[in-house]
Amino acid sequence: MRSSILSIVGLLTLCLVGCRRAAPSDAEKAQATPVFPAGFNQSQLATLKCPENASVLRFATRGELDEINHRIAAGKLKKWNGAPHTDLVEALLIRADGQIAYRLDGVVPVLDILEALVLDERVGHPKHKEPRTK
Repeated sequence: MRSSILSIVGLLTLCLVGCRRAAPSDAEKAQATPVFPAGFNQSQLATLKCPENASVLRFATRGELDEINHRIAAGKLKKWNGAPHTDLVEALLIRADGQIAYRLDGVVPVLDILEALVLDERVGHPKHKEPRTK
Protein backbone atom coordinates (compact mmCIF):
# COMPACT_ATOMS: atom_id res chain seq x y z
CA MET A 1 0.00 0.00 0.00
CA ARG A 2 2.74 2.41 0.99
CA SER A 3 4.70 1.70 -2.18
CA SER A 4 1.59 2.44 -4.25
CA ILE A 5 1.18 5.81 -2.57
CA LEU A 6 4.86 6.59 -3.10
CA SER A 7 4.55 5.62 -6.77
CA ILE A 8 1.57 7.93 -7.23
CA VAL A 9 3.37 10.79 -5.47
CA GLY A 10 6.42 10.16 -7.64
CA LEU A 11 4.38 10.23 -10.83
CA LEU A 12 2.62 13.44 -9.80
CA THR A 13 5.94 15.08 -8.97
CA LEU A 14 7.43 13.96 -12.27
CA CYS A 15 4.44 15.34 -14.16
CA LEU A 16 4.52 18.66 -12.33
CA VAL A 17 8.24 19.10 -12.91
CA GLY A 18 8.46 17.63 -16.40
CA CYS A 19 5.21 18.98 -17.83
CA ARG A 20 5.84 22.65 -17.22
CA ARG A 21 5.18 24.74 -20.26
CA ALA A 22 7.95 27.04 -21.31
CA ALA A 23 7.29 30.76 -20.89
CA PRO A 24 5.55 32.23 -23.94
CA SER A 25 7.86 33.68 -26.56
CA ASP A 26 7.73 37.34 -27.55
CA ALA A 27 5.95 36.31 -30.76
CA GLU A 28 3.29 34.40 -28.79
CA LYS A 29 2.81 37.37 -26.47
CA ALA A 30 2.42 39.71 -29.46
CA GLN A 31 -0.21 37.42 -31.02
CA ALA A 32 -2.21 37.44 -27.75
CA THR A 33 -2.05 41.22 -27.24
CA PRO A 34 -5.17 43.28 -28.01
CA VAL A 35 -4.72 45.75 -30.86
CA PHE A 36 -5.97 49.27 -30.10
CA PRO A 37 -6.08 51.80 -32.94
CA ALA A 38 -3.68 54.71 -32.47
CA GLY A 39 -5.49 57.57 -30.75
CA PHE A 40 -8.29 55.43 -29.29
CA ASN A 41 -9.22 56.46 -25.75
CA GLN A 42 -8.98 53.11 -23.95
CA SER A 43 -11.17 54.32 -21.09
CA GLN A 44 -14.01 54.53 -23.65
CA LEU A 45 -13.95 50.74 -24.08
CA ALA A 46 -15.78 50.16 -20.78
CA THR A 47 -18.75 52.17 -22.07
CA LEU A 48 -19.11 50.30 -25.38
CA LYS A 49 -21.65 47.49 -25.64
CA CYS A 50 -22.96 45.33 -28.47
CA PRO A 51 -26.05 47.10 -29.84
CA GLU A 52 -27.75 43.78 -30.53
CA ASN A 53 -27.51 42.14 -27.10
CA ALA A 54 -25.75 44.70 -24.86
CA SER A 55 -22.83 42.36 -24.16
CA VAL A 56 -19.30 43.53 -23.41
CA LEU A 57 -16.92 44.29 -26.28
CA ARG A 58 -13.16 43.78 -26.35
CA PHE A 59 -10.46 44.52 -28.89
CA ALA A 60 -9.28 41.66 -31.10
CA THR A 61 -5.78 40.32 -30.53
CA ARG A 62 -3.11 40.39 -33.24
CA GLY A 63 -3.66 36.65 -33.78
CA GLU A 64 -7.41 37.10 -34.19
CA LEU A 65 -6.89 39.98 -36.62
CA ASP A 66 -4.48 37.89 -38.68
CA GLU A 67 -7.02 35.05 -38.89
CA ILE A 68 -9.91 37.41 -39.70
CA ASN A 69 -7.91 39.23 -42.39
CA HIS A 70 -7.01 35.85 -43.90
CA ARG A 71 -10.75 35.02 -44.07
CA ILE A 72 -11.48 38.44 -45.61
CA ALA A 73 -8.76 37.99 -48.26
CA ALA A 74 -10.18 34.55 -49.10
CA GLY A 75 -13.69 36.02 -49.49
CA LYS A 76 -15.03 34.00 -46.56
CA LEU A 77 -16.21 36.71 -44.17
CA LYS A 78 -19.64 38.29 -44.36
CA LYS A 79 -21.43 41.11 -42.68
CA TRP A 80 -24.59 40.42 -40.71
CA ASN A 81 -26.59 41.85 -43.63
CA GLY A 82 -25.28 38.98 -45.78
CA ALA A 83 -22.92 41.08 -47.93
CA PRO A 84 -19.29 40.01 -48.16
CA HIS A 85 -16.77 42.12 -46.26
CA THR A 86 -13.80 42.88 -48.53
CA ASP A 87 -11.68 45.45 -46.68
CA LEU A 88 -8.90 44.24 -44.41
CA VAL A 89 -9.15 45.48 -40.82
CA GLU A 90 -6.56 47.00 -38.49
CA ALA A 91 -8.66 46.71 -35.32
CA LEU A 92 -11.99 45.17 -34.35
CA LEU A 93 -14.27 45.09 -31.36
CA ILE A 94 -15.37 41.53 -30.64
CA ARG A 95 -18.39 40.85 -28.48
CA ALA A 96 -18.17 38.55 -25.45
CA ASP A 97 -19.45 35.41 -27.20
CA GLY A 98 -16.89 35.81 -30.01
CA GLN A 99 -19.51 35.44 -32.75
CA ILE A 100 -19.72 39.06 -33.94
CA ALA A 101 -17.17 41.83 -34.50
CA TYR A 102 -17.55 45.54 -35.13
CA ARG A 103 -15.04 47.46 -37.24
CA LEU A 104 -13.73 50.92 -36.51
CA ASP A 105 -13.61 53.92 -38.79
CA GLY A 106 -10.32 55.37 -37.56
CA VAL A 107 -10.93 55.46 -33.81
CA VAL A 108 -14.73 55.56 -34.07
CA PRO A 109 -16.49 52.20 -33.50
CA VAL A 110 -19.08 51.37 -36.16
CA LEU A 111 -21.74 49.78 -33.96
CA ASP A 112 -24.26 49.13 -36.72
CA ILE A 113 -25.78 45.66 -36.35
CA LEU A 114 -26.16 45.04 -40.07
CA GLU A 115 -22.55 46.12 -40.74
CA ALA A 116 -21.19 43.79 -38.03
CA LEU A 117 -18.85 41.04 -39.17
CA VAL A 118 -20.06 37.49 -38.60
CA LEU A 119 -17.21 35.49 -37.08
CA ASP A 120 -19.36 32.42 -36.35
CA GLU A 121 -22.17 31.49 -38.75
CA ARG A 122 -24.10 29.79 -35.92
CA VAL A 123 -25.07 33.22 -34.58
CA GLY A 124 -28.10 33.37 -36.87
CA HIS A 125 -29.84 36.59 -37.88
CA PRO A 126 -29.89 39.67 -35.68
CA LYS A 127 -33.01 40.59 -33.77
CA HIS A 128 -33.83 44.24 -34.26
CA LYS A 129 -36.61 44.90 -31.77
CA GLU A 130 -35.43 43.00 -28.71
CA PRO A 131 -32.02 42.07 -27.34
CA ARG A 132 -30.79 38.55 -28.01
CA THR A 133 -30.78 36.49 -24.80
CA LYS A 134 -29.21 33.28 -26.18
